[in-house]
Formats: sequence, C-alpha cells, structure tokens
Amino acid sequence: MSQKALHKPTIRAIAFTAFAIGLFLLLNLKDFLHLRPQSIHQWRQTVCLNITLNYAEQNNGFLQTETNLLNADQETTGIAMGEFPLFYYLMGKAWQVIGPSEFLYRATTLLLFILALFAIYKALYRETENFMSSAFLSLIFIVLPVTAYYSVSFLMDGVALSTLILGWYCFYRAYKDRAVIWYILFFVLFTLTGLFKVTLLISVIALLVVSISSWLFPQLIQIKNKHWVVPTIVLLMVAITFNILWYAYAISYNNQHGGWITENGIYPIWELTQEKWAIVFDWVKSYWYKQYAPPWFYILFLFTLISFLKAKAKIKEYRFLAVLTLVTFMGTLTYVLLWIQVFDHHDYYVFAIYPLFFGLVLLGFVSTWQSLTQIGQRVFTAFLGGILLISAVYTGKQLHFRLNGWPNGNGQNEFQAYFDITPYLRNKIGIDRTEKIVTYPDQSVCISLYLADQKGWQMNAEQDTSFLNSKIEKGASYVLVNDSSFYKIQGIEDIGLKQIGRHKGIDVLKVQKTQDAF
Repeated sequence: MSQKALHKPTIRAIAFTAFAIGLFLLLNLKDFLHLRPQSIHQWRQTVCLNITLNYAEQNNGFLQTETNLLNADQETTGIAMGEFPLFYYLMGKAWQVIGPSEFLYRATTLLLFILALFAIYKALYRETENFMSSAFLSLIFIVLPVTAYYSVSFLMDGVALSTLILGWYCFYRAYKDRAVIWYILFFVLFTLTGLFKVTLLISVIALLVVSISSWLFPQLIQIKNKHWVVPTIVLLMVAITFNILWYAYAISYNNQHGGWITENGIYPIWELTQEKWAIVFDWVKSYWYKQYAPPWFYILFLFTLISFLKAKAKIKEYRFLAVLTLVTFMGTLTYVLLWIQVFDHHDYYVFAIYPLFFGLVLLGFVSTWQSLTQIGQRVFTAFLGGILLISAVYTGKQLHFRLNGWPNGNGQNEFQAYFDITPYLRNKIGIDRTEKIVTYPDQSVCISLYLADQKGWQMNAEQDTSFLNSKIEKGASYVLVNDSSFYKIQGIEDIGLKQIGRHKGIDVLKVQKTQDAF
C-alpha cells in the first residue's frame, strides 16, 4: 500500500474528529464533564459510581460489587450484584492511581461512544466512498438528546450501546473480509453488550435466529455468501450462554447476601391500569418524544425506511436484512410490551429500541445513496449536514433544560449541598467513611450516601422514629439532615441527637451515647 493511500484515511479520521469536536462544543457537553451526578436518574448514576468508588477505596475483589447502603447480610454490608462489573472495576483501578475522578468516568464513556460513531462512519464510507455524507449521518446519532445526555453519564446503557455498535461493525467486517480477528471481536463485544445491559441484545438475538433459519432453511432466506453463518451461530450461542450464566450467578449472589441495587422484573402491558396508561402516554407525548430525537430525525427515519423498503432489487442480501429487521422489530415490540410501565420516568429504556431505528436509518441511507445521481448525492449530503447542525442546536437546548429545568430542580439539585460535604465531614467533624450514618430525606439507593462517601442508611420523609432507632441499634452514629421536616417527626425529640455541625443547610447530628448524657 502506498504512502498516499495510508495518508487519506488519516486525513479523513482527523476531519471526522474535528466534526465530533465541533458537535461536542455545540452540544455544550463540556459542561457535563465536570459535573457531579445530577439531573435525570441521579439515583442510578450514583449506584454505578458508588460501586466504582468502593472498588477504588476498599480494593474490593472483582466479584464484590458494593454500595454504601447497608441493605445486605443483615444490614451489615452493601454487597449486591447487577450488571457485569468490568467497567466499574477497571475505572476503580484507575481511580486508585489518580484518585476518584468522575471526569475520567464521563470522558471514557464519551470517547467510547464517539469510537462507536466512528465505526459507523467507517462502514458507511466503505459502502458509499463519500466522506461527508458518511460522517454527517454517523454523527447524527449523538445529537439525539437521550444519547447525548447518556454519552457523558455514568449508566451502563450508553456503554452497552457503544459496544453493540462496535460489535455490529466487527460483524460487518467479518462478513466482508472473512478475517478471524473480526469474528473474535464481534463475539467479545456482543458478549459484553449483554453483560452490561441485557436488553441491548435484541438485535443480536435476532441475528442468531435469522442465522439459524438461513442455515436450516436456505431456500427461505437466501444468502449468497454463507461463509459466516455457522461461525456466527456458534459464537452467538456461546455469547448468549455467557450472559445467561452471568445473570443466573448474579441472582444467586443477591439471594445469598439479601442485597439489591435495582428493581428487577418486568412491568408488562397486561398489568397496566388505565390510570397508569394515561400517565405513561402523557409523559411520552408531552415530554419524552422530544428527548428521544429531534423532530427532523423522525423525518429522516421515515425517508430512509421507505427507501429501504423499495430497495429490494438493489441490495444483494436484501431478504436476509429484511427478515433480520422484522425479527428485531418483533423483539423490540416485545420489549416495549414487557416494560411499558416504566416508560414514564425512565428515558434510558429507549436505548433498547434505538438499535432498530439506527439500523433502518443506515440501511435506508445506503439504498438511497445508491439510487441517487451525483447531483442528488450532493443535495442529500447537504440535507444531512443541515439536519446535523439544527439537531445539534436543538439538543444543546434540551441538555441545558436537563441541567437547569425541572429535571434538576431548576438548576438547584436537591442534593447539591452534598456535592462537597465529604471534606467537611472528614476534616471538620472527624468522621471516617466507615462510620455509619443515616441521611434524611432520601428514598434512593445511595445518592446522599455516595456523595457524602459514608456507609449507612437513607431515611425518607414517610418513615418514623422506629426506622431511625433501628439503625441506631445497628450502629448509626450520625444523622445528616437536609430538610427541617425531620424535626417535626413525632417523637424525634426523645432520641438523643446533638447538632455538632452544619454544611450548606445540612445539619450534622451526633447520636448521644449513654455516657454522653452525663
């Protein structure tokens, strides 16, 4: 290969990076990189971070995931298992070297997502040999408010979407190039996708189903190049088996310790009450559909969908792709029906739906591109560039709203006083992180406990003195009070509590021991 041939891909990579940086600035993602966990799903963000922090500060073993909420092993530990903890563990090891850094966590998830978008660009460029259109379309997927928000967040949904996209790129290369390395890579990436977020496996399971069908019924799903079918079936079956074994282990682990970090199970449509349906529908209609994608993305999706449906004679493997899309659609629809009750307050559940829409947009784009004249391709490229630009401006405003609107207390997060309380507790009060505390009010798993970096329990506004007394009996030595309603709880004055400090509205109360009363 000549030096010139090597040079061109380098220039394109640099140009793609420049475009990505430009979008990064337009979206104001730099504002998020330095933020403590807050806004939508602060609850789940702190769970992920708390596991990471305990890997760093306690040097926990790989399979010892733990939060600061003492709800396991008879309320003596915070041990509980959820997703496969590889990302948390590696980040925790990095924190041991450089110190806890939420910036590093956010930056890593962002870079991983940009790498996934670069993989989309690489695949599109191979099909179209047009840099601008391929770059514009691939980058459109980061100017959706939900993906932009979670690309710099702490949840595994964004990480799993990135590994899924990278896995599909590696499968594409395995199909095109037949190199063993691509088979190994898509196997690893698809396996990790499910381990990070099992609901992101819908398209992978669809690929397995269609691959088996094409092998058993070759006349039904005609494929010209079949070299990949059997290896793909074997690798995907092993990947899914690993996922089944992991989640079986996680369930057994949680049952053994009696702890939990997330609600598990399904919330199906057949248990949906009329009142709940009205709530879900109103949330999606009034708010979430604007966050799932800018209005122009829906137009682009419909345009590319129609193009794909009409492209039967232009795509060699059209029947295979059409059946794969249909099976993915059926899987996605099943997913929606099984979890529809949580679509009111959980925007990140749409991540399991995105692969279907992303795939259709990409397939429709390729079929559209192949049918256009040179002038038509230029017009289409300009159209994509325009959508990318106005969507970036739109999404930037939506992200600003997520930080400064009602999702984040109109810019004053209710846990904001906890953001810098840890140095105060250590240096002014002299509380070690292992000393047990109770925080009030907090009904999450570990928002206040993570932010304060303390072991203990969280007390919500509906709980009474019996809850607090039970935690004092289990060793709680301090109570952090972030709302004056605490002092109106019936019988609270009968508990020996003495205020020993105050930090930005948070009262630090010490539980008085018997000897302290004399």
